[in-house]
Amino acid sequence: MVRRVLAKYYHPDGDGNGPSWLTFLGHMKDSLWSVDLFRCESITLKSHWVLVVTVPDVPVSHPFVERLIGTIRREFLDHILFWNAVDLERKLGEFRVYYNNERVHASLGGDTPAEVAGELKTQRAKIDNFQWHSHCRGLVQLPIAA
Repeated sequence: MVRRVLAKYYHPDGDGNGPSWLTFLGHMKDSLWSVDLFRCESITLKSHWVLVVTVPDVPVSHPFVERLIGTIRREFLDHILFWNAVDLERKLGEFRVYYNNERVHASLGGDTPAEVAGELKTQRAKIDNFQWHSHCRGLVQLPIAA
């Protein structure tokens, strides 16, 4: 899309004083951030916009952001109520901690993002010795090693 807009409206003067916008964007593409926006409604039926921003240096991360938004909706927002922006922000923060530190991901071979990044090492629960741990205010229950 950017290339089409630049091709239509940007006409460099050709004086040679620096790179063109296309060259600049080509060099910067690896440091772009992936951003998406979605809307949800509070218990008082007010609309709230949520901005999801993922890490830089992943220029092809848009499908992952779309999947993350779907996961947030399916696994969390469809099951909770919130009053206002402050309440939504607090609850989304709890879900972020759960999603990155506790929720296993099939694409990561059953590990969590924190384990893959080397930030967290969890002890696997054994089938005969575990207890249940609550996350996201009781919405999710996961077994942990006892």
